[in-house]
Formats: sequence, C-alpha cells, structure tokens
Amino acid sequence: MPNHHDWERADYYHQENIDLRNELRTVREDAASVVYALDCALQLIDALILFLPEGQPLPENLAGCKHRLDQAMDVVRRRQ
Repeated sequence: MPNHHDWERADYYHQENIDLRNELRTVREDAASVVYALDCALQLIDALILFLPEGQPLPENLAGCKHRLDQAMDVVRRRQ
C-alpha cells in the first residue's frame, strides 16, 4: 500500500510533468515566432533581389550574405 511519501513523490513528479509540458509549449510557440520572422525575412530578401536590374550582379557583401543564408537554410532543411 502506498505511503505518504509515495503520494508526495507522485504529486511532485506530476507537477514536474505539467511544468515541463508548459515549458515545451512555450518553446514551441517561441520557435514558431522565430520561423515566421525568418520566413518573412527570406521573402523580403528574395523580393529585393528580384528588383535589381536584370544582369546586374549582387554587390559583393550582399552576395556573401545571401550565400551564407542559403547555406544556413540548407542545414535547417536537412534537419526537418
């Protein structure tokens, strides 16, 4: 038969489980906000690049940034 300490321990782990689920929900919500912001930024970058005159190369610093972004997004896509 369970004793008082067993019930206390069960209550503790139950509350710990609730707390961890709440924390996980918060992390997921925060991650969704970051992903949304990243998606908006990527759309903006693509739109700005499309407005460059045809045949005009990207400025070197912008090309480097775009290349690093593409590499980072490749890593993100592989993890999905």
